[in-house]
Amino acid sequence: MIFAPGLARNMEQKLEAMLPEERRAFLDTHPKIRERFEEGRLMMARYAEMSPAERQQFLQTHAGLQRFIQNHPQAISRAEADAREARPGVVDPGHPRVNEVNQREENQQQRIAQGVAAGTLSSSQAAKIEGQEAKIQAQEAKDMNGDHGHLTQAEQNQLNREENHVSAEINDDKHGLATTDPGHPHGIDATQRAEADAREARPGVVDPGHPRVNEVNQREENQQQRIAQGVAAGTLSSSQNAKIEGQEAKIQAQEAKDMNGDHGHLTQAEQNKLNREENHVSTEIYDDKHGLAKPSIDPGHPRVNEVTQRQDNQQGRIGEGVASGKLTAGQAAGLEKAENKIQKEKVADMAGDHGHLTKPEQRQINKQQNHVSHRIAQAKHAPKK
Repeated sequence: MIFAPGLARNMEQKLEAMLPEERRAFLDTHPKIRERFEEGRLMMARYAEMSPAERQQFLQTHAGLQRFIQNHPQAISRAEADAREARPGVVDPGHPRVNEVNQREENQQQRIAQGVAAGTLSSSQAAKIEGQEAKIQAQEAKDMNGDHGHLTQAEQNQLNREENHVSAEINDDKHGLATTDPGHPHGIDATQRAEADAREARPGVVDPGHPRVNEVNQREENQQQRIAQGVAAGTLSSSQNAKIEGQEAKIQAQEAKDMNGDHGHLTQAEQNKLNREENHVSTEIYDDKHGLAKPSIDPGHPRVNEVTQRQDNQQGRIGEGVASGKLTAGQAAGLEKAENKIQKEKVADMAGDHGHLTKPEQRQINKQQNHVSHRIAQAKHAPKK
């Protein structure tokens, strides 16, 4: 069932009868119809994420959607399922290309928020970058709509190129780089770019030209946010904080040493080793914050790594939300409680399989993390009383 406000029913039926590839080609050549189609799809997605009270209020001003729902009640179940699955900003382990793009979008949002909080991004700069991110998400949604919620390799590559451009703009805005020389990347004077690179590719700082360094640095940044949040909330003691900071310092020293031998880059093997060490620290932070016994973790196990990385990301988002004022203390406490339950389940699952996770266990934990991720997003964007 297709809801497209402003389109005649026979046109909606025509779109419904098309195969996804046919529909996509048709919409590409009929921009006005595509606009109505996208408006309806986004309206349904928005409605599916609302609470019952919000839905009732929303339908009072959207009579066309109300009639559609009355005639096609099953459409809401489908929209709710879609809202829980792979879409811009939400991770689903069954869509690896979508996940990778979504993770980049999430990282960009964190960098924007951190820049605003630190005063290195102005409100106008943040607004401009947010607009670019919104366009990328709209393009991602369009691409996914034509392929059952997936992305092709070409689409992923294109979205990543656009994210690279936004990433560079965030960096340049944060460091006050002028864009006066159109002959150089992003119009930046070569001397300024060299100075920026000197500040960028190193432990703790992101440079879009060093993808392995970026990935490790993003993890270090997330860990620091989690440590700071734990100390502020009283869930990490001063001795626990000192121990974890010492481990992080050792990892950064190792990263700097590795990069020094390869012109500021990291090899795949070096990146993997640093990530294994970060996984260990990530688990220690979480267990210390929640007073949990340490599980027998195998940092080389990919399912454990994937789940641990998601926990790391969620904690970073919660910490950033508290720091920026987008999450209240009560909201953060509720989210931490949900994360605590997931961690306990992970510990129990791993205890039964020598520190590993089975595929069904990983899927179940990821479903729960999807739910928490959605709660974080809702809480951050909800009007504060």
